[in-house]
Amino acid sequence: MMKKRRSHERHVQGEGDYASDRRYRRHLREYLERADVEAEARAAEPGTADEARELLEAEREGRERANAERDEHASSKARS
Repeated sequence: MMKKRRSHERHVQGEGDYASDRRYRRHLREYLERADVEAEARAAEPGTADEARELLEAEREGRERANAERDEHASSKARS
């Protein structure tokens, strides 16, 4: 006998599902239609040279961590 699924289980969708993609694209399109993206980009710029250096350092650290994780993943895959 087949087990009856709960209603929320029927609506669970995996990573990269089409419904989520459509919803994301629609929201992005709506945002871009009403937003002043250039003004938001200017507002997000670093306010001082120190802040700019901090942001560059944070980006460098993030890239190093991402590369290390990628390399670790690749080496563990090669061992499999």
